[in-house]
Amino acid sequence: MRRLLGKGHRVGHLQKSTYYSAAANSAQLRLDPNLPIGYDAAQAVCISLGQPISSSAIPAKADDKDTLIFPADLTGSMKTALGSQKLQLETGLTNTDLFKEIYKSLKKKKPVIALMLVVDAESAKLQYGVVTGLDVSNNRVTVALSEGVDTYTLAEFVAATRFENTKNIPLRLRFSLLFGTLSRNTAIFLK
Repeated sequence: MRRLLGKGHRVGHLQKSTYYSAAANSAQLRLDPNLPIGYDAAQAVCISLGQPISSSAIPAKADDKDTLIFPADLTGSMKTALGSQKLQLETGLTNTDLFKEIYKSLKKKKPVIALMLVVDAESAKLQYGVVTGLDVSNNRVTVALSEGVDTYTLAEFVAATRFENTKNIPLRLRFSLLFGTLSRNTAIFLK
């Protein structure tokens, strides 16, 4: 799916920062399109660590491809597989903090799962992407999605993680944001 830009974002301050001078990457991952949205990202990360999620750790409601898996449920399933690995679910991060945490994680070769709104001209869907690369100087964020690996500009990535294409945003997502069951700039980090 191709994404449409939401509101304009000022990310130039990131590109001027010496903190992001080197690109950061983890191993490239492919998501299994046969798994439910969310669990495809979680399973790809867990498999890359040699500890796949067992089928018993995936709730039965996840069998429906249209069912929204909440970040806490996804993190819980990952914890059952990863045991000693520490996971941190962060919600409502500022754009700057989101990039800083992603960069720190990728410098340690650890991918990051981000909740994103992926849109095209006709539709929008909420899904989890696995961020595997951040190259601020070249204005690129590499994300593995159900449809394959995609490259975002920094501003496009922010628009996706902040769910800013209000023209196509699903009604269910609007209510989830309104009632606080979902937050913008949500990500799962391996610590």
